[in-house]
Amino acid sequence: MLPSLVQLPEVDESIIQGNASFCIIQKHHGLLGPLKPKPRDIVVAPHKTSCAFVSTELDLQLRQHGIERIVLAGMLANTCVELTGRYAVELGYDVTFLKDAVGATSWEAQRAAIEVNYPRYASAILTVDEFLESLSEKSES
Repeated sequence: MLPSLVQLPEVDESIIQGNASFCIIQKHHGLLGPLKPKPRDIVVAPHKTSCAFVSTELDLQLRQHGIERIVLAGMLANTCVELTGRYAVELGYDVTFLKDAVGATSWEAQRAAIEVNYPRYASAILTVDEFLESLSEKSES
């Protein structure tokens, strides 16, 4: 049985205002609410493989904007999300995974990614709430 969809928590717009946003947009999927690209956002073409860095200008865009830390979430924890994270580490990025904002085709695959693989190379593995709280703390200091 596949995991059910999880509704992401409401996001306080003030937390994300002023932060550069990088969105990978698949042409068949739309993003809603605060994830929808704003005019100042940089949109990178969809990736053709399981890695967001391969065949895209994502690395170039991140480096041009001085981004050293990336936060990953997505549909397949054990393929696209994991491979993008591993590749990012190889390129020198600090990688955070949002463990409650990833899915997989089975609970076993999702657990293996989050509990076994991510800890081997991730800088942090957080929930969405923990991540948003960390943004709020940084904006207050």
